[in-house]
Amino acid sequence: MRSQYSWTKKSEEIREKANHLCEVCKDKGVWVYDSLEVHHIDKLKDNQAGLLDNCNLICLCTTCHKKADKGLIDKEYMLRLARDRESIPPAL
Repeated sequence: MRSQYSWTKKSEEIREKANHLCEVCKDKGVWVYDSLEVHHIDKLKDNQAGLLDNCNLICLCTTCHKKADKGLIDKEYMLRLARDRESIPPAL
């Protein structure tokens, strides 16, 4: 599914909503624009319905993505960041 058009569009949407910044680094006051990836907070094997759910997706730098995959970034923390991002009104 990740190579399909819908995933490509959703991934870009999440990056845009995150202002092309790593959301974890930004929350810590560090602005990282390079090597961004979109991470599924709930793994797809555990939650197929979360594939394109904005609140299950977070924009991360490769360093944070690796940490998240290893369970070194708290899942509830990432879910909160994703929910917070979604409550921000779109830029005019």
